[in-house]
Amino acid sequence: MDENRITQLLKDYKRKHLAGKRALIIAVVAAIVISEALLVGAINGTSERINLAASLFTADALLLAAWQWLAQRRETTLESYFTRLDVPNNRRLSYYEQLVSYSAEVSNKALVEVLQQFYVFYIYAEIDNLLYAMTKYVNEGSSRDLADRAAKTFVSRCEQSQDFRRLVCVTVQRSGYPQAFETLVLQLVACRREAADDAGDQLPHPMQYNELDILRQLQDLKK
Repeated sequence: MDENRITQLLKDYKRKHLAGKRALIIAVVAAIVISEALLVGAINGTSERINLAASLFTADALLLAAWQWLAQRRETTLESYFTRLDVPNNRRLSYYEQLVSYSAEVSNKALVEVLQQFYVFYIYAEIDNLLYAMTKYVNEGSSRDLADRAAKTFVSRCEQSQDFRRLVCVTVQRSGYPQAFETLVLQLVACRREAADDAGDQLPHPMQYNELDILRQLQDLKK
């Protein structure tokens, strides 16, 4: 995909996210300014106006500090979310690693299915990395250059491997990702929703796997 096209898609993605937020901020600020102007204008004495204006300025400063504190809390929550996201994924991957250790005792088909899950988790890791980069970008937590690099790396992965691209098309639409992010990924990967459905006819859901099947096989072998 052309680099200028990638940059434009990211700009559109950010613009859509910020449109509603900016409108709300402008409306709130305008309401505060108008209300304070009316309050100050309703006071007759000059000294009283000055005192009221000073009090309102202090209140505005406190509101700004509170807003900055909430923004920092949201940033901390975001970081915690993506950190915690790795915990269950790593636990599941550890389980698969244990299953691989029994490779000599199970069928090749069972082993192949386990190894496929490692690749599926790699797909999810790449998608989640892109989601993290895009979330930081729209929240002004990273530069456009970093967002461009993340998107171009992701597109490069898709261009290097048709299997990667096809699984991305299926996975991003079946795993609860935000609608706007899903649309962005499909645009970057150049997948149509119908194409993803076609791929789904040939590929099962990436997470469709019964983890205990191998353990059942092992139990049957010991009987």
